[in-house]
This record gives sequence, structure tokens and C-alpha cells, in this order.
Amino acid sequence: MDWTKLMSRTRLTHNGTRLEGPIDDRTEYQRDWDRILFSTAFRRLHDKTQVFPLPEDDVVHSRLTHSLEVASIGRTLGTNVGEYICETHAPEGLVARDFGDVVAAACLAHDIGNPPFGHAGEDAIGSFFSDPRLENALSALTERQRDDLRKFEGNAQGFRIVTRLQLEDSGGLRLTAATLGAFMKYPREVGSDLEKLGGAASKKHGFLQSEAAIAERLATELGLCPYRSPSGGFGWQRHPLAYVVEAADDICNSTLDLEDGARLGHLLSADVDNRLSAIAARSTRYSKSQYHSEPRHRTSYLRTIAIGVLIQQCKDAFVAHEADIISGKPLPSLNTFIACRKDLQALYELAKEKCYQAPSVLELELAGYDALRGLLDKFVSAAISGTSIEAKTREARLLQFLTQRSLYRMEQGLYEQLLRIVDYVSGMTDRYALSLYRRLAGIELPGRIR
Repeated sequence: MDWTKLMSRTRLTHNGTRLEGPIDDRTEYQRDWDRILFSTAFRRLHDKTQVFPLPEDDVVHSRLTHSLEVASIGRTLGTNVGEYICETHAPEGLVARDFGDVVAAACLAHDIGNPPFGHAGEDAIGSFFSDPRLENALSALTERQRDDLRKFEGNAQGFRIVTRLQLEDSGGLRLTAATLGAFMKYPREVGSDLEKLGGAASKKHGFLQSEAAIAERLATELGLCPYRSPSGGFGWQRHPLAYVVEAADDICNSTLDLEDGARLGHLLSADVDNRLSAIAARSTRYSKSQYHSEPRHRTSYLRTIAIGVLIQQCKDAFVAHEADIISGKPLPSLNTFIACRKDLQALYELAKEKCYQAPSVLELELAGYDALRGLLDKFVSAAISGTSIEAKTREARLLQFLTQRSLYRMEQGLYEQLLRIVDYVSGMTDRYALSLYRRLAGIELPGRIR
């Protein structure tokens, strides 16, 4: 792979048009950030679960605040990596800040496809379409189309959102190829035949069959290294900056989720501090006097210093393995190469035990799980019923509901109809999903006494 191609400023629409951006005071990569920031899909992240659904404490992270913090870390890490690339490869017309801007924009969008209630929402959608009762209805789809639904993946939905659904009449958000490449964490189609062919890049799928052509044009534009399975499945090795985006996300997940957990009382601040201090103590900026300050300030201080250490170690890991990354060698995540990898794993295990599986978290996730499955059951059963919207039935009224929202058209094939329903449900905020489910189930009626 070549850095000049990897940093392509070409913009791709969902119908294949290649665009060159206008000239103004912003770079093309800065324009990407602005387009993502002002999109409605990004705005909805303010009411989507990061770890703790529907928290009463407003300081606890949502997907939106998480994404902004990942982008902040990503800009610093990307710029540091960019300084090395510019010094060693001298790609024409690029400066270190450009690499930071690409990583920051990709980080900003990295969770834009996540459904309500986080991973529980992903599981709810996938398990619904895996129900044996739908087997006959889905038999008309190809195996990979069925798996797009059965293995619903927020990363693939995110690629669909930024390349197609946002400003669909204008060809999507029309981001630069460089930002889309850094955004696509798993650049392959769905299928178990591809899961071990590309290292960390092939752990999951990163686009749907509906966007396969867009993904292929993107990979060609960037010069990504392709691979194929014996059964014909296809994918590519990651854009090198996708490793940097992933590292920024890992740093946030391993530090800030625990800070939220301590604020909500799921674990002791002292337990968080002990694990953070093991990383922070590696920094020359670490001060024992600050460590012994007021508990909440102490956690914030240790988190800040620890993040700085992790950014430097991830940058060093990228530099050490850049030759393998640029050659397209299948590699694991950058955090597996850093000196603090065991400390980072200890943070994750603590978060998993005390935060991700906390009783209050599981309780709300289960409520959200049932709400999403309930909505899908209503909408999908209507779509596959073959009912005319003029009929006087429940399914006909549900089709009218979907048609009024441009989510159903008779002339569409079943795969497209189902994708539009998934677009609608997965795009909901946590509160809206629960509210709509209650209203359509008759539990709550608009304008009525509850």
C-alpha cells in the first residue's frame, strides 16, 4: 500500500460518482469532520447507550460524548503517527495534521451505526432474524443477505449510514476515501469463511451486501490489499489508520467506562485508581502528591496521565510495525504490542465484571432487548405478509405506518424492505425505541391518562 493513495481526497457517492471538493479555508479532511458532526445520525448518539442505559447522572457517557472523546484522542495519536509518516515517507502534499484530521473524523463516526442499547441492541436484532419462524420467509435471500440480518453488526450499519442513508438523495455524506478507509474497521463482507483471513481486520464484517459495490470502489481507490476465501467471499486488509482509530477507541473503553462505573457506585474509586496508577506511573509527568488528592480528582488525574502513556505506546507500536501494516500483513490490534497490554486487559476485566454485567445495566438492556424485538416483530411480519395497504387489517395499518415514513415500498425486493426496517429501528434512540414500542403495543396511548 502507498500512503499517497491511502490519503486520497476523492469523495465517493453511493452510486459510484467520484467528486472533487470545493476550495475554501478548510482541508478536505476537516470538511469530513464537519459533515459527520452536523449529521442527524451523529446527533442521535446523545441518547444511545455507551455502557449504562438511560443514566440519571448526566455526566455519564452516552455514545455521543464517548465518540467526541475518542475523536480527541484519535486526533492526537493520528497526528503523532503522521509526524513519523511524513518524516520517513514524505508523501506529497501531506502534513502530520492531515493524518490526525482523518483519524479524528473516522473516530467521530466510529459508533454512528450502533443501535439503541449498545451490544444488547445488536444481539436483539440479530437474534430476531435468526428465529426459525422466519426461515421460510428469508429463503428467497442469498446466504450472505440473510447473514447481514442474522449477524447484525453496528460497524456495517455505520458504513451504510455514512455512504448512503445520510443525505441519500445527494449520494450520502460523500466523505473522502481516506476517512472512509480509516473508518472501516472490518473491511470485508459477512461470512464465516472470512473470519480468520485478515487478522484483526476480519473478526467481523464491515459492510452489507447493499454496499458491497461501494466498498469495492473504495478499496480500489485506496489500493487496499485484497483477500478471497475459497468459497468466493471477499475482503481487504485494513487501511493502516484504521488501526489507529481502533487504538483510540480501546483507550477510551478501558479508562472512561470505569470512571462512569465508579460514579454510579458499581465499583470503588480505589479499585479504578489502583489499576490506572499502574499505567500512569510510567509517565515522567506522574506526581504522587496529585495521586493523594481528593478521590474524584485523583481518578481524573490518573486517567489523564494514563491516557497520555497509552497514546505514546500505541504510536510506538504503530511505528514498530508500520512496515508490516503497510504491506498488508494480517495483524492483531495495536494494543497487543504495547508495554501496558496486561494493565489494559486488567482494566477491561474490571469493567466487564463490575460495569458491563451490573444488575441495573442488565435490567435495562433486557427491557431494550424486548422492545427492539417487539418492534421488529410488528414491522417485519407486516412486510412479509403480502398484505395490501388498502386492506382493513393490522398488517395493512403497520404497512401504512412504514410507508408514511418512506420505509416500505411494494416495488422493493424483500432484502431492501427488511434493510429499511432495520435502518429505522437501529437508528432510534434508547428512549424513542421504548416509547414507540409501548405505544404500538397499547401499553401507552398518546394523549391519554396512563
